[in-house]
Amino acid sequence: MKKLMIVVLSFMLMISLVIYIYFFPNTEAKINRYIKQKYNKEITLVKEEAGHAGNMGDVTHMVAFKDQPEFVFGVHVDGGLFTKRFEVVGDELELGKAAFQQYKQLKSYLPEFERVGFTKSDERNLVSYDVIKDQTEFTLNMKSIKKIENFNSEQEWIDQYYQLLELVQKTPLDLNDIWIEVPTNHEKGYLTFYDLKPENKEEFAQHFKENESDYFDYFLDRRYQGLFQSLEKTYFHFAGNPHGPFSDTLGVRCDAYDENNRCEDLTFYVEFRPVKEEMELKSFDDYNELMSNPDQKEPDLEPFIDVVQVILKELRENTEGKVSLRVDAWPLGSFSFDENVPASEEGIKKAIQEDL
Repeated sequence: MKKLMIVVLSFMLMISLVIYIYFFPNTEAKINRYIKQKYNKEITLVKEEAGHAGNMGDVTHMVAFKDQPEFVFGVHVDGGLFTKRFEVVGDELELGKAAFQQYKQLKSYLPEFERVGFTKSDERNLVSYDVIKDQTEFTLNMKSIKKIENFNSEQEWIDQYYQLLELVQKTPLDLNDIWIEVPTNHEKGYLTFYDLKPENKEEFAQHFKENESDYFDYFLDRRYQGLFQSLEKTYFHFAGNPHGPFSDTLGVRCDAYDENNRCEDLTFYVEFRPVKEEMELKSFDDYNELMSNPDQKEPDLEPFIDVVQVILKELRENTEGKVSLRVDAWPLGSFSFDENVPASEEGIKKAIQEDL
């Protein structure tokens, strides 16, 4: 009986292995055999594209030569939607070769890029390619060396990116796009300059702010910190801007810039924390515990209205341009007060009732 069990288990293990090999072959090994046979070169898998209903399992994996890691190109596979089985049907070696030629010319400029504050990307090879409407376009992939929080001012940040653009324009390369990793103390951000050839720094700054406003919200938030700190109490703080890589930590957003690159339409974000008997509830868990008491009534709106009235009045008096306010008053709800809402008790009450 024991021998029979061993035989059965061995048979099941062998069947499982065969099924796994059949349905889940090693992608890199199979592509490597194809490249080895066709070009007598070995590759490493750089990026494996996932099969889904949109592509029916037919995907393009990115690979690089082992001895030339900057020589990156796509390999087309005809795959199955519900298994990882596939057949290699072609490759983009010639496109990868063209991008690699750009890389070889660009390599000598790396010290200059580092001098103005940039180095090659951690996530992509230095020069990548794309095919758009039968046209091959090349992208320079860089990373800012300094975190955005380490810049002294918005202007210093603009100056560094403008220096990079000027340097790229002086190279003899045929680059259509600059893709840049932007490190922060929160999430990593990304920005792109596509076919950008401004006549001067002012034109560049205008394009920059219009297309990458999430990053400029950080500098705007920093500029308002003094006002925020003078207004903040134990039961509310300025935060909640959901845009960009700063994880809801910013308390302001610029919605529009004027022709002089000044923000003319601002939205401020406030997170309101309810209080009881003038005692701070330090977290929403504290509030849940408080509200679990059946004798506890819903918090009074009057303190909340008073807070909004003070904030609106102070922000409008200390800000040029239109001012809107969004308040997350959990668990009361989220409320919006646009530039047309009067900073009066009646006006604020009316806006709250409309949101409720």
